[in-house]
Amino acid sequence: MNRRHTHPLVDRFWSRVTGFADRGVLWFTAAGVLAVVGRRRAAARGILSLLAASALTNLIAKRVFGGDRPLLADIPVGRRLPRQPSSRTFPSGHSASAAAFTAGVALESPGIGAALAPVALGVGYSRLHVGAHWLSDVVGGLALGAGVAALGAVVARPR
Repeated sequence: MNRRHTHPLVDRFWSRVTGFADRGVLWFTAAGVLAVVGRRRAAARGILSLLAASALTNLIAKRVFGGDRPLLADIPVGRRLPRQPSSRTFPSGHSASAAAFTAGVALESPGIGAALAPVALGVGYSRLHVGAHWLSDVVGGLALGAGVAALGAVVARPR
């Protein structure tokens, strides 16, 4: 998949998706919108899930499991990120944050969570498209993020 060439507009789209998800900007923006429209509990659970998943991913899981990123030489130039990540690869932090936020929101507001699910999956795919992760990294991140949100539901029951 990494050697596959796609249209430059497609590459730019996925690069922007992954860039907008950097440091949780996409999810903090979504939480702000949710808070403004009166879904504060869903926004709060989403953000708390994201923060917990991000900490678990970046402070523990990447150090324990690690792994090397795909070879840059295998990624067409138009799909490469401007700056390559330097952290270990497993699990994908972008995917963990996306799944944690989306699942956290879904616990409080299933309809909104369902609407966010394709966006979260898109963020995961974007990490594959730009060559930052392997499929196993993305799947692992999605599972970790969803698991953190589920654990959060056990700790603090949704309404």
